[in-house]
Amino acid sequence: MPVPYQGKAPAAATATSREAEQLVTDVYVMLARVSYTRENLAVAEELTRKATELASGSARAWAARARVQAAYIQRTWDVSEKRRQDGQAFATRALSLDA
Repeated sequence: MPVPYQGKAPAAATATSREAEQLVTDVYVMLARVSYTRENLAVAEELTRKATELASGSARAWAARARVQAAYIQRTWDVSEKRRQDGQAFATRALSLDA
């Protein structure tokens, strides 16, 4: 049975880049599980959104956000054009920051 996500997102609006990095790490740990659920992925989506808000210059945060979009598509939970466009935009942003 899948284990629900148990990490914590920072509550304070003054979170640092280090906190954003921890959010991204939490997401990658979650996605490494073969048996993650839609609920886990929804949490991952929220965490990566927060991470890109906290550290908009982080290529790793944008790449994680793109990876979450790809997971929805890969699992066929959401194969909408919007999901595909968002994933592409997030990946492009990550690559532009990594240059």
